[in-house]
Amino acid sequence: MKTNCYYKFRIIGIAVRLAGLLLLILCLGFTSRVKQQANDNEKVIPLEVKTDSTSFTLSQVLDNTDKTLYFYRDIDQFPCDDSVCQRMQVRIYWDVNGKYTKLTTPEGFGLTKLNHKPFTPKDYQKLDELLGNPKSYLRYYKLENLTNKAAEKHYYSVDAISGATVTEVTYETVRGAVKTCFVLWKIANGDAPKYIRQLAKK
Repeated sequence: MKTNCYYKFRIIGIAVRLAGLLLLILCLGFTSRVKQQANDNEKVIPLEVKTDSTSFTLSQVLDNTDKTLYFYRDIDQFPCDDSVCQRMQVRIYWDVNGKYTKLTTPEGFGLTKLNHKPFTPKDYQKLDELLGNPKSYLRYYKLENLTNKAAEKHYYSVDAISGATVTEVTYETVRGAVKTCFVLWKIANGDAPKYIRQLAKK
């Protein structure tokens, strides 16, 4: 009987110590986050942008004197409506004049291309150059006109892939990710920078 009580108290003691350790870790994590926020001199203002075709939230980042530093927009969507494309989660940045500056992805949620292969560093570099080029040939196309189904087998050398890139934009986009490149280019060079330029004039 005494042995059973001993083991019960020992288990309770271990559980209490584990709970205390967990509470300490949570407190340290909370303190770290608070400290990070306290040292952050930037504030974010969400702007609701509405156009004839869409609406979205554009974030305006200010310093502690209310001077605009930059803008960004979070994207979480599928670049196309078929099973080939994987969901993309990115943040696109612009400067105070509406010029694209960079693109970032959350850790563990990088962009992918054909057969869900992750983008390589060279792919991201090519995409970055594309997004920074407002005069890309992509401006002449719509999403549905970007692919040539008759050429898909030759272009990808596989069956059942929806669309091969048309010749004019092949060299500009990441191979196997034309729709992702197109959608991101449209966002990077579309309504958001136009809105930012209008704000700059005001």
